[in-house]
Amino acid sequence: MINSYSLFFDDGGVLNDNELRESEWRILVGEYFVPKFGGTMEQWATANKTVFDEFLARFETEYEGNSDYDFEEMWRKEDLIWIDSMIQEVGVEMNMTDDKKLKLVRDASVWIIGKVDSAIPGMVDIVTYLFKEHYRLYMALSSRFYELEGYLTNMNIRHMFTGLYGPDLISTPKSSSKYYCKIFKKENLRAEAVIVIDDTPSKLEYAKETGHCDSSQFSNK
Repeated sequence: MINSYSLFFDDGGVLNDNELRESEWRILVGEYFVPKFGGTMEQWATANKTVFDEFLARFETEYEGNSDYDFEEMWRKEDLIWIDSMIQEVGVEMNMTDDKKLKLVRDASVWIIGKVDSAIPGMVDIVTYLFKEHYRLYMALSSRFYELEGYLTNMNIRHMFTGLYGPDLISTPKSSSKYYCKIFKKENLRAEAVIVIDDTPSKLEYAKETGHCDSSQFSNK
């Protein structure tokens, strides 16, 4: 029998350890790019940390709390900044069009995600238990679908989730209650029957605010 509650998990800070994942990314970035473009593992690791820290700063000032930005355009811009900035930091050449750079970023990310092992101890067991207890499990995050799917596949729990949601799938950033309202409407869920698990207080506030969304956005069941 399906449990009456639906659980929405965030990824980083809830299922996966952000610091561990970031440290593994720095190593794997070098493993991927050194054979293709040169430089050293240490140079790529340092460049990746610098570029990622700069991205986080931009995200907090330009995107966090802004529900109107174009998510796809934001990631296109940030992907190009990511690769161009690392190439400049390491001091190697890359003669590619923007489209080829974007494909390279996607290919590199998929390869790296396939090797990252950053699950918070015990979380796979918790998700497995909830799945066996017939809760409907969902993911709701700020990043892209393919990234999340890769991490969950690594953890062998992808099949346990009824739905995976990110801004690229609902054309709405995770920066206001609109994000959750859209998902709940799509899944035909009542807000009072949803539990949201997130490590960021502002995201939990957005989830709480779904009680003020237009009632037509929710199921009447």
